[in-house]
Amino acid sequence: MPQTVIYNTETERILHWHTPYYTNTRGQRGIVEPPLIELDVVNTTSPSYDDFSEKAILSWVVDIANRRYVATWTILPKTEEDFAQEAEIEDNNISGAEIRRALSTLLVVDDDNIGSIGNVLPYYRVGVAYKIGDAFRWEDNPYRVISNHTSAAHWRPDQAVSLYVRIGEPGEIPVWVQPTGAHDAYNIGDRVRHVGKVWESTINANTTTPGTLPEHGYWIEV
Repeated sequence: MPQTVIYNTETERILHWHTPYYTNTRGQRGIVEPPLIELDVVNTTSPSYDDFSEKAILSWVVDIANRRYVATWTILPKTEEDFAQEAEIEDNNISGAEIRRALSTLLVVDDDNIGSIGNVLPYYRVGVAYKIGDAFRWEDNPYRVISNHTSAAHWRPDQAVSLYVRIGEPGEIPVWVQPTGAHDAYNIGDRVRHVGKVWESTINANTTTPGTLPEHGYWIEV
């Protein structure tokens, strides 16, 4: 039997989730009688959206004609207040002691020390005046700022390659990302992970996809 709700047709409000009885104000259970009617609950899944710059708002709509109570979703762009609240929630998950320990050693963030301090870097925020060399976390990955700027919602750290570079963990082989130009192309000896394999570049300024153009040998599987 589908999940149902009781709908009051006189006051136009949902009274109680139930299957298939309702409960009155004195805690007594009874069968459904007019003006109360049963509505089948239709849960719908959230549509796909960019959870970095957008938010999904759930609301419920009463469809009397079809006796349904339908979940509906509205996709809206996140506001500056949304970004600030998210950053505050993330920062509250880090203890003061962790932050103090990080700041005491966070003179230079590089591939040698990121393994020990990367998990306590501050989270990326929109509207911050970042300077070259600043470091932060985004989607649990550490990033370094490579150009002075004020962060904006449409500059995602994983896509704005002219502004940020992901800092690799010691010994970590990064996932291959399509280069956008000479500034982020792969060079001889660079290793990447792609489609479950590890590849090494045999040329400089390599912008090809690992596993393609095997006749040229731009990448070798290692």
